[in-house]
Amino acid sequence: MKKTLTTFILLFHLALTFKAQIVFCPPGAEWHHTFTMLGMPPVLGTVQNHTTKYIKDSIMGVDTVKVLQHTRFFKECNSTNAYLTLIKQKGDTVFMKNAITQNTWQILYNFAALPGHSWKNSLLNSNSTIRTYTITVDTVKFITVNSFTLKQLVVKYNFNLNSNIVSETAKITERFGCDQFLFNYHNETYGLCDYDYFSEFLCYQDSTFGLKQFTNKPCDYNITVGIKENSNISAFNLLPNPADTKLRIELLNDQHITKALILNNLGQIVLDKEIDPIDKEISIDIQKLPDGFYTLKLLNTSRSNIALSKRFIIAR
Repeated sequence: MKKTLTTFILLFHLALTFKAQIVFCPPGAEWHHTFTMLGMPPVLGTVQNHTTKYIKDSIMGVDTVKVLQHTRFFKECNSTNAYLTLIKQKGDTVFMKNAITQNTWQILYNFAALPGHSWKNSLLNSNSTIRTYTITVDTVKFITVNSFTLKQLVVKYNFNLNSNIVSETAKITERFGCDQFLFNYHNETYGLCDYDYFSEFLCYQDSTFGLKQFTNKPCDYNITVGIKENSNISAFNLLPNPADTKLRIELLNDQHITKALILNNLGQIVLDKEIDPIDKEISIDIQKLPDGFYTLKLLNTSRSNIALSKRFIIAR
């Protein structure tokens, strides 16, 4: 009797494990995100819609892999490359392969990981350097969406930037992937480029799950008209970068700045400071802001909202 009961419990556990293995990137899978443009045509403030889309299955040796099509891989400073990323799933572990993974299979998400477990990525940046990420699981829970029970990992992405260890918290959910960008990685040129940066995760859908919207915006949301940007990208110095407790801004031209905004990596305004337009040096207290990636915007509200912007990081 005892042996029979033990066998039943084992089979029941195996059945639950098998049921928990949800296929990542099934037919019809699409992810919609937005990116805000910094210093790129047509104007500052333009929001571009970005779609990552399952396009087909492909056979590689004994494996059936899925092919994703997208034009961005990093959360900022993307070029206009068209990417094809291969996705392979083994049990609850999802692997990725493309030029940025140096054409090697690397773990994208590990839904089998328990609290304290981790995995690593070594990725090729735009400047041909390699950055290593350690993704560590803090907690594991289950959520219900569209009548589907999905496993969700709360994780920390840790990596080195300018000799500082940066840590970012994210949620990784079956089907959806990361609650920020699908590929939650930073380009090496971060803080130096004036390109795009990740704004929001709008929607996910596939053929069996249906549609899940994460905001009140439509899945094809974009903004084609923004704030006119001053073409002089060297109009001010921002020091230090990375920053700790204060930012120092040195205006190099007569910009008559009236407002400084600091936005977090989701595009949310976290600090709003009025500026005297005659000031050429500006100090901003950032002690209350957590470590992470930010954008500073300087506005001249009396001159058609002419704006200057730069990215920076807080690392203590």
